[in-house]
Amino acid sequence: MLSTVSWLSLAATAGAADLVTKAPALAPQPVSIWSGPYIGLDVGGYFHKASSSEETPGFVGFDGSLSDTSAFVSAHAGYNWQAGRAVFGVEADISSPSRRATAVYGPAFAPTAETFTTEIRWLSTFRGRVGVSFSNLLVYATGGLAVADISNTRSDPVILGVLARDQGVRTAPVVGGGVEYKFNRQWSARVEGLWMKFPDGTVNTNDAFGVPGLNYRTRFTNEVATVRGGVSLSW
Repeated sequence: MLSTVSWLSLAATAGAADLVTKAPALAPQPVSIWSGPYIGLDVGGYFHKASSSEETPGFVGFDGSLSDTSAFVSAHAGYNWQAGRAVFGVEADISSPSRRATAVYGPAFAPTAETFTTEIRWLSTFRGRVGVSFSNLLVYATGGLAVADISNTRSDPVILGVLARDQGVRTAPVVGGGVEYKFNRQWSARVEGLWMKFPDGTVNTNDAFGVPGLNYRTRFTNEVATVRGGVSLSW
């Protein structure tokens, strides 16, 4: 009897051990490698489309638009929170294109010729980020507020000089997206695109050209897109 009981006890123990060995392993949870603060630098292309249109009733003027492309450098800083594969963050950046573009309407140097000059002196965005991580790769969408110092001028360089000028700090919604890859816990690289359209600016000049009651009216528009690549340092 003792021999039989011992044999059954050993068999039960072996069976239990076998069950423990064959139990399914739990799926590994995503490692939180995106959480924390970061700073970085970017370089990229800056695409600015602007227009100037004459809106004075009964007054004939030249209307037109121009497009300008240039390289720029920017700095950014932000913070990420990771929950599983979802990544949420906030980010701010600033760049200084400081590039002036000019278009001439009408025959150059003619009394009726007009010029349109536009410039964005600096540009900054304040955005939220929402993304999905695939281990070291993050795909995200971003959006928020853009703030820029913009100057638009319409002039008649031959006779009348400056006809209308609209300059100052403007704000606009900004949307975009990008991909980012982490080489290790500290360093990552990314490519990102942003788009923003600033509200139209309208300038009214009373008693224009010395004519009492003449209200000269001009409308300006500014639209900006950027594509940039950069590196970030996290800690």
